[in-house]
Amino acid sequence: MQSEDARKQARRKPTLRGQKRKATVADAHYSKLTHKMTATPQGKARSAQPKASASRRNAQRSTDPKAVTTYQTLTEDARKRVYGKRGARKRHSGNAAASLIGIAVVAAFIAGGVFFWNTRPVSVTLNGSEARLRIHSDLDAAFAKAGVETAAGNYVSVGGTLLKEGTGYQYGAVVDGTTLEQDELEQYRIKGGEAIEFTDGADRMEDYDVTYREVQPKLLFQGSTGAVSFVKQWGKAGRQEIRTGKQSHETADGAWADEVRDGIVVTKNITPEGGKKLVALTFADGPSAAYTEQCLDILAEHDAKATFFALSPNVADNPAIAQKIVASGNQICSHTNQHLQLTTLGPDELLSEITSAHDTIKEVSGVDTTIIRPPYGDFSQDCWLATKGAVCASITCTQDSADEDLPGADAIAQNALSNVQPGSIILLHDGGGERAQTVEALPRIIDGLENSGYTLVTVSELLDSDPEVPDAVVAGDARMPSSGAWPTEIGQSAIDVG
Repeated sequence: MQSEDARKQARRKPTLRGQKRKATVADAHYSKLTHKMTATPQGKARSAQPKASASRRNAQRSTDPKAVTTYQTLTEDARKRVYGKRGARKRHSGNAAASLIGIAVVAAFIAGGVFFWNTRPVSVTLNGSEARLRIHSDLDAAFAKAGVETAAGNYVSVGGTLLKEGTGYQYGAVVDGTTLEQDELEQYRIKGGEAIEFTDGADRMEDYDVTYREVQPKLLFQGSTGAVSFVKQWGKAGRQEIRTGKQSHETADGAWADEVRDGIVVTKNITPEGGKKLVALTFADGPSAAYTEQCLDILAEHDAKATFFALSPNVADNPAIAQKIVASGNQICSHTNQHLQLTTLGPDELLSEITSAHDTIKEVSGVDTTIIRPPYGDFSQDCWLATKGAVCASITCTQDSADEDLPGADAIAQNALSNVQPGSIILLHDGGGERAQTVEALPRIIDGLENSGYTLVTVSELLDSDPEVPDAVVAGDARMPSSGAWPTEIGQSAIDVG
């Protein structure tokens, strides 16, 4: 018969100490946070696993996404049980409110600092006395602070007629030595450190209505002597206010909506920049079949350049020679159409004489030129007025060889070389009569100039050496721009710079 202890031992289930039993899917562990039995993801009972150290558990939580999610969920569930759902939300909203309050405090502090800086008192000098004003104050505040007496201006019409005495502007102001205009007085704000002197006020004009009138330019002249005249400035029409006073009903000229620009013609001798020894040989009255090509050949032999002022009928009669002038690197310009004295012509006839020659030269040679040599060197201010912008430069000469008089080759050469200086323009002829003496004198003239250190250039190259001549005139084809307006009268006070 078995003892009581033996019977208890028989009823006890056998176990294997020190060995791990095989876990099943049904194995679970008890969570102290959830108070539930949960299965592990791997189907192993947590209670059967050896306890990991705290650092190892933390490492697992930080690297295992599922573990992190589970831990956060469990922690949030525990917080809700302790504080309730509203408590959790309150904690987050409390943090946001605290942040907003902090931002508001900082913003208020900054705004206060900006306000203080923009309204701080600064020192100024008012009519010789030191004073303190808030920065950015206007001049009315400064005038009241200064306590000075000034005489107010008057209330006047658009034409300056007194309408009411003493009801104009109360004061004027000079700031650091600069007198302010009325609109500047109203806009000025105190900066600090400036010296302000208040003066008597200006007159105040009545209100007025505005219309406009077009004002045509005038033709002005600079200089009265010289071999070259050129357009320095093209004219342009302007628009000016016509003011009609609302109280006085007077009318008067007002401000310019578009400034009128007068045309300006300069007359002078060319002065090459830097004293360069440049001289221009020029021929007139050609081209001629007998002499022009001979002159071109001599120029080519000496590697020299010249300018041929051609009559348009001769250009039409000798097209190949006109084209050779251009092809050889020389310059062709106009000597008008019929070689008429321009100062004896009416405005319409003069303009036709000039423009018809331009058209022929362009058609035959391909050169669009607005540079002329007026016949007999006669081109007055009235002639300029009649051109209507069809001429950009008029060229005469500084040395006349007098070859038209047939004085002999030696005399022609001597006349041409007499008193030559940088910028000289020498007159010869390649047409209009017997020119064999000119052809004979030409090599002597070229040698004499080159031996004296001169370079022979075209008229355009000579103009280019003088900084006062505009680039468009140098090009030789300048015309009044489409936005311009040619003057219809000569200015009463023409400019004379000698």
